[in-house]
Amino acid sequence: AIPVRANAGAKVLVAYEVVVDFDFSVLAAELCVNGDVNNFACTLNEPRHSALLVAADQASSLTGTPTLGTVTLTVKATAVTRIGGFIAEIVLVERSSGQLHFYKKEDIRAGEGFADVHAASLRARALEGGPPASELRAASGRSRSLLYARRLQSTCEVVDGCQTGRWGDVSGDCELTAYDVIFAQEVFVKKRHFDALCPWSKRQL
Repeated sequence: AIPVRANAGAKVLVAYEVVVDFDFSVLAAELCVNGDVNNFACTLNEPRHSALLVAADQASSLTGTPTLGTVTLTVKATAVTRIGGFIAEIVLVERSSGQLHFYKKEDIRAGEGFADVHAASLRARALEGGPPASELRAASGRSRSLLYARRLQSTCEVVDGCQTGRWGDVSGDCELTAYDVIFAQEVFVKKRHFDALCPWSKRQL
């Protein structure tokens, strides 16, 4: 099992969308367990070399190093194999001011590397060395490209000063991410006024 964590520091973690990726000829994602943030969802093996972890909770009070989720991998073949991933989006909030901080499209650095896995005994041993960082970036880039390709299936146009055309985009940034869930939650609890939203955003709620 691989726990996935974030370093929020003194800020509050309210939303995230993180991908764990691996070599599907060696490993398969078998189980995903929720982390510390509410409203958790996980997609396994779509595409077949990844697990997507998503959660959003505007009422979160989590700081420090909360767990985003835990992914259990099944060993299919004996090999030295890479386990890594990337951050599609992490949203943090300043406690005092309420200012939002977005971290997007970044490779996961801590914990990324290669493991010596054995199919017969289902044991894994992390390697001190391994192939160069360029191979890590290339493998992570394949998962990132697939995810963003799905997101870019529709395009936006500006109508009356508002981005329109991206289904599910409540926040008006022409992207469908975990932040749209936070945005919708804030409208529901009246932290944002529905009447102030763009017509397209209203249609998505």
